[in-house]
Parts: sequence; C-alpha cells; structure tokens
Amino acid sequence: MSTVDTTITNLSVRQQMLCFAYLAYTGERITTPNPEAIILSNINAALQSIGSPVDLSTWSVVWGPIAFTVPGAKYQDNMVYVLQNGSSADYAIAVRGTNFVSQVDWFLEDFEVIDTMPWPVPGAVSKCQAGAAISESTSIDLQVLLGPNMTDPVHGQLLSFLAERAPQGKPINLCVTGHSLGGVLASTLALYLLENQSAWDASGASTVSCVSFAAPTAGNALFAANAGAVFQQAAAAGSFPGWDTSLASNLDNVACSLDAAPLFSAGQNIASGGLAGPLFALYATPNNSVDVIDFGNLSATAAEEWKYFQPLVLQPLASMLSPQGYTQLPSETFAGSFIGSSLSFESLVSGLADYLEAFAAQAGYQHSSSYPVYLGLTQLMDPSIVVRGGSDAPAAPPQISDISPTSAYRGNPAGVTVQILGSGFASGLYSNHLVFSGGTTPIPYRITAATPNQLTAVFYVDQASAGVQSLQVVTSSPFYTSNAVDFEVRFL
Repeated sequence: MSTVDTTITNLSVRQQMLCFAYLAYTGERITTPNPEAIILSNINAALQSIGSPVDLSTWSVVWGPIAFTVPGAKYQDNMVYVLQNGSSADYAIAVRGTNFVSQVDWFLEDFEVIDTMPWPVPGAVSKCQAGAAISESTSIDLQVLLGPNMTDPVHGQLLSFLAERAPQGKPINLCVTGHSLGGVLASTLALYLLENQSAWDASGASTVSCVSFAAPTAGNALFAANAGAVFQQAAAAGSFPGWDTSLASNLDNVACSLDAAPLFSAGQNIASGGLAGPLFALYATPNNSVDVIDFGNLSATAAEEWKYFQPLVLQPLASMLSPQGYTQLPSETFAGSFIGSSLSFESLVSGLADYLEAFAAQAGYQHSSSYPVYLGLTQLMDPSIVVRGGSDAPAAPPQISDISPTSAYRGNPAGVTVQILGSGFASGLYSNHLVFSGGTTPIPYRITAATPNQLTAVFYVDQASAGVQSLQVVTSSPFYTSNAVDFEVRFL
C-alpha cells in the first residue's frame, strides 16, 4: 500500500510538504490553555522519526507553532508554524486544516461560503481586476493568520518574522503548505505573500511556492484566474529547491480524483436542474471500477427518499452556492482508489441513510488518508507520529478479537447481523468504519451501532460472495486497518 510511483510530478517536494501539512494537526484536540509547548515538542519528535522515504531530520521549527482558539470555544481553530532546513535559506510555512472535533471551526471557517468577500483582504494590495472574491470563511481565516492572535513571543507576527529572515540582499526560498482547509489557506496565503512581497522582502528576490493538498475552493472565477496567473509569473523568477519546473507554476494544488472536498463549493457539482450533481457520482461507475455507492440504482424505498432529497435539500444548497461562482485553482489530480466494500447490492439496502453514511465513510478516507498512501507516507496516519491529543478518536489501529456468527448462508434478503468484538473502534461514529473484505466479491454491509469494543453490522451475502472472506475493519479518518478474520459465505 505504501509503494509510491517515483514518476510523480514534484515528488520530493510533495513528500516534504505533506509531512509538514499533516504535522500541523498535532495537538488539535488539546483543550488546556497554551498548548504550543506540547505541540512543538511532538512536532520536533516527529521530524526525527518519520524517516523513509523523506528525511526531515535537518528541518526544525523556527517560528511558532501558534494556535488560536475562538474565545469561549473548547477546541483550537487555527494553527500555523514555520520550519527551516538547517541553516539554509529554505523555509516552509505549514497551516493546519479543519479541526474535525471543533464545531466552531466547521461552521465559522469551513461553511461560511454563502457569502464572499472582496480580494484582496483589507490592508493588502492586488492587481486582480474588480470583482475577484474569496469565501467569507477564507477571508476570516487569512486575517486570523496575519493578525495579532498569531504572534510568536520571540519573533512577533508572521510578516515580521519573514522580514527578519529575508533582509536586503539575502533572499529566502519559501513554500507554503496545508491540507484541506489548510490547503485553501496555504494557496491564499502564498498568493498574499507574492502580491504583497514588499511588506516582508524589500529586495523582491525571495521565491514563494505553494503545495496544497485536498483543498476546497477559495474563491470565484476572477480570483482563480488571478491566482493562477500570479503563480505562473512567480515560477519565472524561481521556485522552491527541488521543484519540478515542468509545472510551469509555483502552485502545486494536489487533489485526489475521489476526494469530494475540492468539488464541494461549486453549486453545479452539488445539484443542477433539481438533480444531484457529479459530486454524488464519485463512487459509482465510471469513476470507480466497482459499482458500490450508486445513487442511480437504489432500492424502491431509498429511491423514493432520494427523489425528494435532491430538490428539497441539494438543489437549495446548490442555489445558494451557484451565484458565488466558486472556481477551483489549477490542480494536479491523481487517481484515487476505492477502499472497503459497501452497498454493492443496492436492492438489499432499505434506506437512503445507508447510502449517505457509506458515502461519508468513503469520502473521509479519500480526503484524509489517500494522500499519505499516494505519496508512500502512511506513517503520517500513525498516532505516535501525528499526536493529535484527546481521547475522542481511536489511539491505535482497531483489533478484532471475535466475530459472531463466523458464517452465513447466501441469499438472505434481510441481511445477516454480525457482532464484531475487539478494541479501537470509534464510539458512535458509524460512518467512520469500513469493512474491507479480501474475497473475490466483497460483502456489502452497513454498520448499525458502534462502541469502542463492538461493532454491529448487517452483511448482505449473495452467491457472488460465496466462499471464505478475509474481513478487516478500517477506520477512515484517521486511517487504521485491523487484523484479518475469516467469514464464510455458504450455499443453501
């Protein structure tokens, strides 16, 4: 699973920056005040232990980390830190993505996309034509990153630190990175630094590049066009060391083809003409070779629910987003691989909720775990490397100790209820679990209950899945795989 294609464009830089982007999640679940010292200690330890295929032992944190929590909130909402490679002129800025357990972060910094704000942000300059705009969420986040709440006690705010490191005649090479929300902010912050370079680099000779991962859309078509042009122009002046200049741009916006997040903000991807858009066809043929989550082939009950869900839920959401004209920045897309097995036999599953849960589980894997798998850095999914803190997520891979029953007869339309006992399951997060089977034809399933030590699942067995299946439990975010157990599908 961790074998990586060495022909990947910008491979070495992507590997470095993915590590920094994922390490930005360190300590996100810490709820005590002033978590920075703990976060810094864990990041420094990870830099020494990540190892192959990328050696980060010469990198160290030189500014931050600085975390920000909205007053009155429980969890941190933002975090950013800067690294330097030895004593060289090479620096990286890493911006944290969404704090999954922070409702404030989700609603304030992810979902404030109904309204847009003019680009550039107040106090900045841009040559972009009038009408360029970014989402309100992106505007809020960028101003937090550049504001007084993000102040290093020794080096001050981010721009002051960069000015300190890039005095006249001593340019630096800077790469900005982040994953998910952090990816949106990475490209937006990098664009800001390029368009306002005089505020921190008087010589104008420093290079600014960006590698973003799994980024949703930051702004409208005018903003995307401006950003694309600025990053292309920047490439002519030089890029980050090791950069693949065949990109012809200092932006490497990396997206998995099966990741739903980069498609979300554009209204036409959600619905058009009252019907679901391409976002909901990600996990059905032809996007996926195994037709497993196909909203176009539902049971009678689910199809009736889907009939009303599309015009009553999806179309109003699309109608609110479409006027904003959200447009993705130029992207480098890699082919995602479907994982797990669910809902292959649509006629056996009764309700639409089963499909939506299965979709959420697959989307969680593709958004969070496919990137380390793609770049051969699965250690980034190890909780001892990226130490998120807190106790509301599995701290170790799940383990199966028993499964009951151990076999079922094919052809039971009601499904077979199976108890999976063990440890490391996430309580209540039904859609966080995927059942991966190693047989010729995977067993479709749905999870109906979850505790830390037990999953209850309904298996839908058919003649096609007859024989001994090797079953594993997989958590989608973070990505952990359990040990394998046998489950036999018998003939009547």
